[in-house]
Amino acid sequence: MLKWLIRLLFAMSVSSISVQGQEPLLQVSRVDTGTSLSQALLHGSLVGPDQMDIVVVDVPGRGKPRQARVFPVRQQRIATAASTAFRLDQRVAALDIARINDKDVLAALTPGGVFVIDPVDGAMQNLMSVSTMVRGTGERQVLLQDFLQDLNMDGRSDLLVQGFSSMQVAIQQEDGTFAPVSHLPITPIMNVWSEHSVSYRSPRMYVKDVDADGQLELMVWMRDHFLMFRQHESGMFALTPQRIEPAVPIAFDDVEEMSVGMREENQAEFAGRLLHDVTDYDGDGIADLVTMVVKSLGVFKKQTRYEFYRGHADGYTFRFDSTPATEVASDGIQFEMLETDIDRDGASDIMVSSVEVGIGKILRALLTGSVNFDLGFYRQQGGTFESKPDITREVTITFDFGSGEALYPFTLVADVVGDAQPDLLVQEGEGQLNIFPGRRDERLFERRPIEMEMVMPDEPDQVRLTDLNGDGRDDLLMHLDKNGERSVQVLLTRKVP
Repeated sequence: MLKWLIRLLFAMSVSSISVQGQEPLLQVSRVDTGTSLSQALLHGSLVGPDQMDIVVVDVPGRGKPRQARVFPVRQQRIATAASTAFRLDQRVAALDIARINDKDVLAALTPGGVFVIDPVDGAMQNLMSVSTMVRGTGERQVLLQDFLQDLNMDGRSDLLVQGFSSMQVAIQQEDGTFAPVSHLPITPIMNVWSEHSVSYRSPRMYVKDVDADGQLELMVWMRDHFLMFRQHESGMFALTPQRIEPAVPIAFDDVEEMSVGMREENQAEFAGRLLHDVTDYDGDGIADLVTMVVKSLGVFKKQTRYEFYRGHADGYTFRFDSTPATEVASDGIQFEMLETDIDRDGASDIMVSSVEVGIGKILRALLTGSVNFDLGFYRQQGGTFESKPDITREVTITFDFGSGEALYPFTLVADVVGDAQPDLLVQEGEGQLNIFPGRRDERLFERRPIEMEMVMPDEPDQVRLTDLNGDGRDDLLMHLDKNGERSVQVLLTRKVP
């Protein structure tokens, strides 16, 4: 979304820092991973249950073999050398980490089905033959897809693979085998770009208990309506779905799709609604619908808002309200919303990033090479959000109009201090991470940050939160790319006594 925002602006014109002698909040370590054309990053306990491993997949380019390397995380650090390395089979189009037979495995999606890869020598063992939309391997990248995930809350990964004629589902049994494949009537989304260009993609899907019946449902968005597949006691889904039509028109389900739509429309009169999420924001156990509305009154006058429509379940009937229970609007363009429980009261709060777009903003950007955007924190009270944020923080995007390169800082909310209170993590430039410890009052976060010096990423999607040391708290995993020089950096939370 940040990339889309910067494109819009263009179109319109190993170290750690201790704090006063204390132990560092995060243990930082980094390993260089080379200069491949592209790299993919996965993590799981592939060698043993007490060790986390990071898998780096190298795609060197046309005609060259692809390889995977396994870097263990031990004693709060990532190893400086790979423990194993193997050649990746050319049939592999996508990878996933799955839980099969009570252990983590590296899984591959190919034109012929799903395979399990031995992390030592790369040998492939057939797991299940299914029809996929994969029609050959990509020479520029290996995709990361969640085609094996827990569909019935038993802790085991199940099969969920989109084919051209159906969605294929298979539930893993207690012995690690899979039940026969079930074919759900879900077809891919087709886009025709020209006479000779047609693309297919899986529709947006949500696997969650949407109606508080104790079982997961599969909710699928089919451009203008949902298909909801209810789950049986066996874990399989009903073959006949319930059709759910929102009472408000939703024209887009993807930010890039909305961006294309805006370019093709008159900017003086464009208005569109985007599907943002299906989530239980008010904590009543029933899933709600969250949309984003963009209204353009001209090139320099755009308004956005998030709408929250409550969900209702009555037996086998499920619906969303026709009017939003609450809305969040900001000055300018909202380009990201993060759902989190900031005050730990059990209700979802939100962090909204927004920026004002205007001639003055663009002129200042041209002069300073930077754009400031606001982080607004909204606490939920009684199922609604106030019109103004509880607190606001300012973050800076820096860019070079000559080269077109930009530094997009990441902002995250996670407990790194170890007091069970969410902390605010904000990237500061290319070499500093600011940590604002959380507070148990209306200020939410401390005003002065704890500063840590380290290499920082260029884009937010190079950072992910995940537990790498098994302490139940989020660590940071960064996949850095500095002018083609790639590296993996891990930031591990210190253990709390």
